[in-house]
Amino acid sequence: MNDLYSSMKAIFFRQMEAAPLELVSLSEEKREKRDSQNKTPIGMENFVRVSVEVPRGNGILSRLRFDVKIPDGQLKVTEEELAEKKFAVSFVDLKISYIDSSNRRVYFRASDYSLKEVE
Repeated sequence: MNDLYSSMKAIFFRQMEAAPLELVSLSEEKREKRDSQNKTPIGMENFVRVSVEVPRGNGILSRLRFDVKIPDGQLKVTEEELAEKKFAVSFVDLKISYIDSSNRRVYFRASDYSLKEVE
């Protein structure tokens, strides 16, 4: 049985697969992991935050910017390369990890990413 949430997700991801994504920034970050009740610290989580933008000409998604968290990810370009070149980004297993309706934010997670240099 389909519900509205599942249908909206399917439409969004179908459009995201068709749209190119431009790399805006990359950063390595650490955050304290907590237990399921979000109370007790259980260690540190390392991840890469990949910020992307959908370029103009892609309908309702045009100029949309969002971040994707890659747990245990690696930086694949240096800051110098990022400043000098443009890259297209594709994600492996891109998923919505959380929707914060009060702040109108959607959080994404993927298992990995790849970059391709573009002119």
